[in-house]
Amino acid sequence: MTIKGSEVTFGVEIEAYVPRSAEYFNVGRYHMGYQLSNSPRGWNGQADGSLSSSYVGYKPVEVVSPVLKGFGYDESNPHADQGLSHLAYMSQILEDSNAKFDHTTGLHIHIGKPQGWTSQHDLALAKVFRQHEQAFLALNGKYVVRRLMTDAYCKASPKWANLVETGTRYRTLNFKTGSKDTVEFRLFQGTADLETLVTAVQMCVAVVVKVANMTNQELGTLVPYPQVRSYQTAVYQFIRSFFTNKTKVVPEARFKEYMQTALGLAQVADNTDTQQVYGSAVTVMRLQRGI
Repeated sequence: MTIKGSEVTFGVEIEAYVPRSAEYFNVGRYHMGYQLSNSPRGWNGQADGSLSSSYVGYKPVEVVSPVLKGFGYDESNPHADQGLSHLAYMSQILEDSNAKFDHTTGLHIHIGKPQGWTSQHDLALAKVFRQHEQAFLALNGKYVVRRLMTDAYCKASPKWANLVETGTRYRTLNFKTGSKDTVEFRLFQGTADLETLVTAVQMCVAVVVKVANMTNQELGTLVPYPQVRSYQTAVYQFIRSFFTNKTKVVPEARFKEYMQTALGLAQVADNTDTQQVYGSAVTVMRLQRGI
């Protein structure tokens, strides 16, 4: 059975600073969030110990979605049971509330493990992700260096102890998700920009779907080989690997439009990371491990 991108579940956690007077954002405790006012059922606000507001009149919040599914987009009906419609609605709420984001705010995306997923798939996903990690990082644009250097909550693959760690969740790709049968992508910058949100979700779905559809032979022969390149080149490589006519795994409309967002942010990332911090880290790792 072939898994399609539109069949995969996902969820988002958006860290932000919102005005204390904002009527929508009720903030509960960590993992015990309060339902957000006037929002689709399941969207909740939680406290997050990694956030501390330096903005006068603002409070930190982690906006957590319910389990979402579907790539339908219906502007006229934001409460429709379609994943991207939910993202569009919350994106607008955050923008209308004048939410603020900086290098301390993150965006975490959970992707549900498809039926038949095993530990072999975990290992294969880690290998595929590491090959394309720089393309994911490109979505952070001007914040790319700060996201790489501030790794207390999100270690990039050059600093992983091994491919599939379950002793810590503070990695760019996290397998320690508790009772959730998901894998978590933790390397994104917090944002309310809808195009960036959608691009990030679809990129995460793409790698999970590709791995889910691999044969046993393909799962066993993958080689983790980190590639050093510019962020723009990394995104082009990602597109060629997942979204050409022969290889695309998320065939829904508008994806090419959203990947233009990724390329634009990658150009900003290249201009910001003039010292190629990520590339240097990978080169050191390869020398140490003899890759």
